[in-house]
Amino acid sequence: MPQGGTLEAITAVVGLHVTWAYMLQAPLDRLEGKAVAVCHLLTGFGVPLFLILSGTGLALRYSQAMKWRDYRGFLYRRALRLLPAYVTWSLVVAAHADPALLWPPSRLVSLLLTGSAGPQFYFIPLLCQFYILWPLLRPLAVAAAASCRQAVAITAAATALSLAWWEASAAGLIVANTLTLPGFWLLYMVAGLALAPHLAGLGRARARHFALVGTLATVAAAIMFSGFFGMIAPPYPVFQLMLASVIFRPASMAYTFAAISLALLL
Repeated sequence: MPQGGTLEAITAVVGLHVTWAYMLQAPLDRLEGKAVAVCHLLTGFGVPLFLILSGTGLALRYSQAMKWRDYRGFLYRRALRLLPAYVTWSLVVAAHADPALLWPPSRLVSLLLTGSAGPQFYFIPLLCQFYILWPLLRPLAVAAAASCRQAVAITAAATALSLAWWEASAAGLIVANTLTLPGFWLLYMVAGLALAPHLAGLGRARARHFALVGTLATVAAAIMFSGFFGMIAPPYPVFQLMLASVIFRPASMAYTFAAISLALLL
């Protein structure tokens, strides 16, 4: 696992959620509001980086074919690691927001399955779906280990699929819900598992590519800012802000990959 990536992912995710809370209240037609929005966009790579690190970890530890018993053990260990804290904090947040969310049991089950206790809880159901899908993703990790060229091709194919998924959702052809979330985020999980067998090359590439990646990140960020501020208009409704800040647009995605590359090269 690349050292430092987890710390940067945590920092970015915290920044993302804190700045979102401020952005809902900050006057975006003033300098301080624009500064908060810029910080929010700059920290958008946090969740993708977490998924890349997750894909890398899975590929490094579970690249061998699994029998049914192994698969059940894999899911059990993943659930034991994630679900106790997830369920506990979901209950705490839901009880604080509205105790009615906890009853009847069917409503509580739905809340836990969809990660709807709060805006950040969707990530655990998303990650659990990728764990369930691991037998289908594992062959991609094996293929990516054959050569860097295949790793790049696999990542490019996943990127194209996620972009198509986003476009289909924007056109109303796919309903964005918990079950369809993996399609949006697939490129980052696949990028992680494709990267895993080539981690040793990161050290050799650090000096050679750091300046280039930094330049690409700067250019992509500028285009991303332009697109965001070009889409929003007073009175800045929440849905408009959410739509303008999604990371599945080419400029935002380019910035995300560049920022993640910088984090992994540090």
